[in-house]
Amino acid sequence: MRTDHYFDSHGAGKIHYCRWLPDGEPKAVLQIVHGIAEFVERYDDFANFLTSQGFLVVAEDHMGHGQSINGDGIQGYFHGGWFNAVADTYTLLTQTKAEYPEIPYILFGHSMGSFMARTILCKYPDAGILTDEPITSNKQLLEVLRSGNYELIRDENTRNKCIEDM
Repeated sequence: MRTDHYFDSHGAGKIHYCRWLPDGEPKAVLQIVHGIAEFVERYDDFANFLTSQGFLVVAEDHMGHGQSINGDGIQGYFHGGWFNAVADTYTLLTQTKAEYPEIPYILFGHSMGSFMARTILCKYPDAGILTDEPITSNKQLLEVLRSGNYELIRDENTRNKCIEDM
């Protein structure tokens, strides 16, 4: 089931986000970070599929995208720059992690969203997970999630077996 919400942007206006809940208790959270000129509803089918597999899914429309184009806002424009847009994505992450602190949290960035996810992981190393292989398709992502073949990135002092084995 999808619900729609808003929070104040670090740049301008309000940020729209969606939350898709599984029927039972979630086994992990997957946050979709979309690409340029996209919007969260584009991922509705993918999110519904993931919820059927037990994942809670969240995603926000970046500033200037989807329902986060505010007033006379310019489509695709990040008010205050890149790091304000990244801060908005991180706000959704911290809010959701606070509600579900005991389950794995996965950042899934597509295209430009992958650069946002990487920026978050560089600035906040405890923000997500690291897989031991590149993920190139939704099917491959689901296989990795089902296998449990990933590790939480906790902080700069945590050794990560995936990296050590490279």
